[in-house]
Amino acid sequence: MREGGAITRDGTSPVGCTPEAPAGHGGRCRRPGPTVALGMILLAACLWADPLGRLFTGAFDRALAARSPTSAPVEQDPLAVLDPGSQPPEQVRLVCHRVLSEPPGNHHDAYVMLDQVADETTVPVLIGSLKWLTRDVCTESHCLDLLRYLCNVDLGDDHDTWRHWWEQNRHNTRRDWLLAGFGRAGLPASTPPDPPFVVALLKTACDKRPFLARNSPAFLASSVPLPTLATVVRQHLRSADTDVKRGVALILRRVELPGRLDLLRQLWQDRSPGVASTALTVHNDVVRGQLRSGSTGPVARAWPVSGEELTWVSAPDSSRLVLGAGRKVIGFDPLSGKELWQHFCAEYTAVGSLLVEGRLLVRDGAGTVYGLDPATGRQLLTRRVPGWSQDCGLGIVPLGRGRIVVSGNRSVCAVDLTTGGLAWTVDCSPCEDAVCWCRGSVHVATTDGAPLRISAGGRVARERTRIPDVHGLVGADDGLFVTHSTRDDCWISRIDPSDHRTIWKTRAGRCWSRLRPGPVLVGDAVVVGSGDTLATLDRKTGAVRWAITREYDHGPYAAGRLVAAYARGPALELFRIETGELVWSSENVNIHGRPLAFLPGTIFTPGRGRGLLAIRTGNGR
Repeated sequence: MREGGAITRDGTSPVGCTPEAPAGHGGRCRRPGPTVALGMILLAACLWADPLGRLFTGAFDRALAARSPTSAPVEQDPLAVLDPGSQPPEQVRLVCHRVLSEPPGNHHDAYVMLDQVADETTVPVLIGSLKWLTRDVCTESHCLDLLRYLCNVDLGDDHDTWRHWWEQNRHNTRRDWLLAGFGRAGLPASTPPDPPFVVALLKTACDKRPFLARNSPAFLASSVPLPTLATVVRQHLRSADTDVKRGVALILRRVELPGRLDLLRQLWQDRSPGVASTALTVHNDVVRGQLRSGSTGPVARAWPVSGEELTWVSAPDSSRLVLGAGRKVIGFDPLSGKELWQHFCAEYTAVGSLLVEGRLLVRDGAGTVYGLDPATGRQLLTRRVPGWSQDCGLGIVPLGRGRIVVSGNRSVCAVDLTTGGLAWTVDCSPCEDAVCWCRGSVHVATTDGAPLRISAGGRVARERTRIPDVHGLVGADDGLFVTHSTRDDCWISRIDPSDHRTIWKTRAGRCWSRLRPGPVLVGDAVVVGSGDTLATLDRKTGAVRWAITREYDHGPYAAGRLVAAYARGPALELFRIETGELVWSSENVNIHGRPLAFLPGTIFTPGRGRGLLAIRTGNGR
């Protein structure tokens, strides 16, 4: 090949050339400049004088690096060193604006940080960044949601449309933008807000358009004097319009009116659909904020535990704890905080333990059931029922007369507690954590949706009822309680154990995560978590007594009159079972968010690192 271009005859680049020239290069060959030539002369001198080589080799390297188009140092992401919680909002805003002003960069995190510190100066930056948007749905959503919130209008995702809006409104204040947006949405906008506009804003706090729902409470709080707003709130506590009452609850989240918690309690006693849930959720948000600004947490004691990090804690009876840590099971004295014994399983342990007829039963991820002496940890029996996971519960149900029922993924078996032998086996495909004992029979939810009823002797009855995608199954004298899902919704049903007929069925929230354990029965109530909702229902009728909307990763657990669940973070939260009031939140405690155990007056939960935390629950602290 000819050398007039950038490639020689053998296909290589001559000195100073790159086959793919950067923008602006023009495809011309880059000849060695005078700095590089001087470096070559110095390098030759190094062969004759080593001291000179040591002196000038660094200079040559630096000169060559300066001429190389690929030697520029990699810049650190400016957002990586940004801490919105401790740095001034103006500084955070300035850095985010700079990141969004250029096409390459961490635009996603810049949008997320700006959500808390954005002001009017952010709008032209966001409009300009529309040119850089890719097909990343999450990033685009953050950008457009923030733009709609600041401008109080939805103009789609077209850059030219937003730029035209900005040219017409750039000299107005954000208050003008808000009023114009409310008017465009059909509200009777006025300044100062007159009574019809105030009622319309209260309704809009529940609007399906997030930017209107977010802006209306803030506008009310900043536009109406506090005494007037307090009068408006009290006037509408008993309104016939449920959207107005929900709006009142959402206003109380932002405005510190005298007796705010009492006003919210009045609202959640309302039985209108959605009002009680909204009011209770806001009430607990307010209490959570008060707890966050108060003490650092109610940890009574923290004990180190030898070996690996704890994965679960259980209380097989009221006087002892059993801990899981990797392949190890640990007997633990909660009074002295001492380890009593250790037992090693072949695989990582499944969650939990069960005390049945003097044997402590645990299970590993390979499906092996271990029967241990609860006092010494000595192994008394083993039986493998394959097809299990350490992420599941035990899948063990006491059958009586020295036998237990063990669930796998291909069968359900009855195991003799003395010999470890099989009494009977039923081939089926059980769901995880979906086997229980109720009214003299074993009940099994299967992956094909057809529940089984198995007698103590192993005789099988198949019902025509279909219960798809079962998450949890609990048996009691008044029936079976099942959590299951259909598409995006989670349901809890009470089932007649004699024929698996549905007695009642209640929606329990969206079902995008499988919370464990399943439904929890406490007195005349059943407590259920669905991923975005924690609720208590009447066991007899299925009516919702209270519901809280928040993302939960694990739970519920119940003991006495308290309900516990892990919110995202993780944060362990305790609620009164009668009302759903938040008693305590552990946001300032180093909790791991894994299965816990209740003993009288105390919760035991894995802490981060190799430790066990004990939290008093006597007075919620």
